Amino acid sequence: EIPKMDMVDFLSGTAAGITITLVGHPFDTVKVRLQTQDLVKEAAGEGRKPFTGGFDVVRRTVRREGVLALYKGMGGPLATVPIINAVVFAAYEQGIRFFSAERRAGEEPSLRDRAFAGAWAGLVNSAIVGPVEVVKSRLQVQYDSVSVRKKKDRKIKGPLDALRQI
Repeated sequence: EIPKMDMVDFLSGTAAGITITLVGHPFDTVKVRLQTQDLVKEAAGEGRKPFTGGFDVVRRTVRREGVLALYKGMGGPLATVPIINAVVFAAYEQGIRFFSAERRAGEEPSLRDRAFAGAWAGLVNSAIVGPVEVVKSRLQVQYDSVSVRKKKDRKIKGPLDALRQI
């Protein structure tokens, strides 16, 4: 039987991960496109930077590719971030139990215990998130014009194809 607190941590992490992904992904797409605009030739028109700022990324992306383009590459994170958050919440609690094993019953974990538990949770998070971020970023910088919306015409057809190409 799963302890009640572990299930609460798991469900809380899952809900947080879904919310973070749905709300935050368009901002991440804007950030990635701004960061890579000098590297992606398709984004630039004859030697000029394609975007003047975040609002310009949104305006031009929506006009050229549609509003769903802001959610490019979201499949991987939507499938993994909720699970990752659940694992990180659980890893943190596991760390608290491990690093504060010497404390007395009812005594709050020390700052040191919390710091080590947070470091443990961060290490677990990094090992899982790294590959997901690479795939997501590759999909986000794929600039499709309206005429290239068909999957068969794209260079990277989806998350599994991005993994295959890496």
